Amino acid sequence: MTDLTRGNTESWFETIWDALHGYREDCIPEGDGAYDDQWSDICTAMAWIREEFDEDRPAQQADRTLHYTDDVLADLVHHSIKHHQRQLNFIKWHHELEEKKERERIDSLQKLQKSLNL
Repeated sequence: MTDLTRGNTESWFETIWDALHGYREDCIPEGDGAYDDQWSDICTAMAWIREEFDEDRPAQQADRTLHYTDDVLADLVHHSIKHHQRQLNFIKWHHELEEKKERERIDSLQKLQKSLNL
């Protein structure tokens, strides 16, 4: 949670970004083209807001834009890792489910074999 302060504009942006990241994780997950486009639009809008807000501070603007770009890249990497971890968990779960089905089939066939005295 961000320490929101009236005079600290950076805390305003952090608060909004925290909410947007929650929205990204809970409402518009990665991997769906429409959701990914929506997230891209959100990031673009936030960049434009940042530019407009910082327009009267040109000396700091380049540094803040670079920092913003680093933040977006860090977020993208973080979300990509989480996405692939979820994919890996799904694959493991699916594999375990398929393995269980195969074991049940083998058990069933072994019972049939035993009942037929084969």
